[in-house]
Amino acid sequence: MQDLSELWTPMRGAVTAAKKEAWLSGRSITFHGFAEWSVPETQTWREDPFSNNTWKLWYHCLTWLYVPAEIVEVSGDAEQLEYIRRCTLDWMKVHGPTYMAGSMDMAWDDHAIAYRSTLLVYFYRQFFSDDAVWAEAFSTTMALHARALHGFLHLPAFIGHNHGVFHCFALLNMIAAVPMLELPSAFKADAELRLFALLDEMIDTSEGVTHEQAIEYQYIALELVEQVVNYADFFGLSDENGRVKNLRLLITRMVDFAFAMRLPDGSVPAIGDTWLYWNGWSRPVLEILQRYVVAGYGSQSTKEAIRSLRAGSATVSGHSPDVAVYPRSGYLLAHSGETGSAMFMKAGPPIHSHGHQDHLSIQLFVDGQLLLVDSGGPYKYSDPQREYFIHPRAHNTMVCKGQSNFRHGVDERDVGGLATDALLHLGGSHSIADGVRHTRNAVLLQTSRTFIVHDAVASVVARKLDLEQFWHFAPGTVVSRLPSERPHGCGPIDFVLAAQDGVTFRARLVFDGPMEAALFEGEVAPRLQGWVTRKVGTMDAAPALEVALKTSAAGCATSLLVVWPDDGSERGVSSLLLSQGERAGFVLDAGADRWEVRFDEHRLGRAVRIMSGDC
Repeated sequence: MQDLSELWTPMRGAVTAAKKEAWLSGRSITFHGFAEWSVPETQTWREDPFSNNTWKLWYHCLTWLYVPAEIVEVSGDAEQLEYIRRCTLDWMKVHGPTYMAGSMDMAWDDHAIAYRSTLLVYFYRQFFSDDAVWAEAFSTTMALHARALHGFLHLPAFIGHNHGVFHCFALLNMIAAVPMLELPSAFKADAELRLFALLDEMIDTSEGVTHEQAIEYQYIALELVEQVVNYADFFGLSDENGRVKNLRLLITRMVDFAFAMRLPDGSVPAIGDTWLYWNGWSRPVLEILQRYVVAGYGSQSTKEAIRSLRAGSATVSGHSPDVAVYPRSGYLLAHSGETGSAMFMKAGPPIHSHGHQDHLSIQLFVDGQLLLVDSGGPYKYSDPQREYFIHPRAHNTMVCKGQSNFRHGVDERDVGGLATDALLHLGGSHSIADGVRHTRNAVLLQTSRTFIVHDAVASVVARKLDLEQFWHFAPGTVVSRLPSERPHGCGPIDFVLAAQDGVTFRARLVFDGPMEAALFEGEVAPRLQGWVTRKVGTMDAAPALEVALKTSAAGCATSLLVVWPDDGSERGVSSLLLSQGERAGFVLDAGADRWEVRFDEHRLGRAVRIMSGDC
C-alpha cells in the first residue's frame, strides 16, 4: 500500500477501532448525532432511514467507506476491497450526467461533492489505478465533480463560507493527485485565487476570529487555515507577497482567541451554531489547542497557560483575571481567574452564516457552575424547529415586543469592557427597534461573587414600550420563585436557582415599572420555549424565564438582574441615574459593603466601594 499522506482526505482520520468493529460485525455505520445503521449488501442510493437531509448528505459523501478501506490497508482483506469496488462503481453508475442534471437530493449537495471527490481520488491512487473499468467510471464522474466544484467558486452563496474552502481544496487536490484527468488550467488558477480571497472573507485577520459567528466554527476555520499552510506545496500554491507565511501569524491569533473562549470546565460557550457543552469532536478542546502549541502556534502567554493546564499545575480555567473585547467580531469575555467564574457577551455584526439573533446575549459561569446558558444549535438544518434556536427568545436577550429583528448588528464602537481588582465588566449597545436603543452592562463583582446585568432602554420618541427579556438556565437547574407580599406585577421578583450538584444561588429581578415573569421548561405550544440542543436533532428541556416589562410613556426604562451564592446573605440593588454626560449605574448593598457602579459614555465600568467590610 502507498503512503498517500500528502492527499487531502477529510474524515479519513475519523476512523476508529470501534467503527471498524461495528463494520465487521454487521456493516454498521454511524454519523454524528444519529444511531447506528447497517448498510445493505446492495444500495438503491435512496436510503433515508432517519428522514433527515443531514444523514443523507453524509451517506452520499461516501466517507464511511474509509472504514473498510483502512481494514484493507492493514490486513489486505480482499472481500472488503471487493465491496468497496462494487459500492463505488454502483454509485458512479447510478449518479451519472443525466442523474446530476435533474438531481435535487443530497447526492449532489456541494459538501457531498467536495468530500466524495477526495475519497474517490484516494481510492483511485490507493486501490484502482490499474483497474480499467473502475478508472473509466472514475474519469467520467471526476469530470462532473470538477465542473460542479469550479461552478461553486463563483456562487455568491459561498462568499465567506467554510464550504467554499472545501470546494477549493477538493478541486486543487484532484488536479495535483490525478494529473491524467487533464482538467482545464483555469480550474487551478481560479481555485487558488478564490481560496485566498475566501480566507479574508471568512476570518477577521486582525482579531483572528471567524466571521461565521459560532464558536465551534472557529475550530473548523482554524483547521482549514492550517491545512492551507500544510498543503501549499502539494497544491502548488504560490507564496505571493508572503501570503502563505502570513497565515502562520493568523493561526497564532486564532489559537489565542479559541483559548480565551473556553469555559472553566473546558467546554466552550454555546454561541451561534455551537452545541451546549461542546468540547471538541473526537478530542477535547484543550487537546486540540495543545496540538497547535506543539506546532509552534499561539502567543507566549497562551502557550504557557495551555502547558500549565495540561500539566495540572494551573487554575481551573488557566486564565488570569482579565477582560477581552473583540469589537469587530463582536465577542466580549471576562475570566475571574482563581474563582473559576467567567462571563461571555455576544455583540457583533448582522447575522451571517451560522450566527443567531443573539445580540448582547450574556452567558454566566460562576463558582464552577454554568448558570446562564445559550440554547445552542444548529439542531437540524432545514428543520422548522431550527428557527427557535436562532430566534432571540432562545438567548439571554431583550427585545421590543413584535418589533425586534436584530438586523442591524452591534457597531464595534458600541462595545467595551474593563477589568479591575474590584470588578469585571462587559457592555454594549444596539438598536432593538426603530428609534429604540438597548444598552446592556454586565458586571461581576469579584470579592462579593455577585453578578449583575443592568439593562437600559431608551426611545427617541416618547411612547410606551412593551419589552421582553429572556433568561435561560442550564439543564437540570431547578428554578423556584419565592413568595412575595407585593401586589402582582410589582417587583422585585426573587428566585432560588438550584444547580445539578446541589449548589444554590439567589436571583433577583428589579424593574422601574410593571413586570410579569413566567417560567417555561420543555414548552411546545403555543410556541417552543425552554429547550437546549447538545447534538444534531436532539432537544433537551431546560428552564427559561420570560419577563414582560412595560415602560412609562417616556419610553425609557432600566432593569437589573442580580445573581449571588445562596449563603444566607442578601443583596439590595437599585438603579442609579446619573447626569453630566454619564450613563446609568446601580447601587448594590452586599452585607456590610455598599457598591456604587457607574457606566460612562463608553460603557466602561468603574466601581466605588462606599462602605468597608467583608462580603
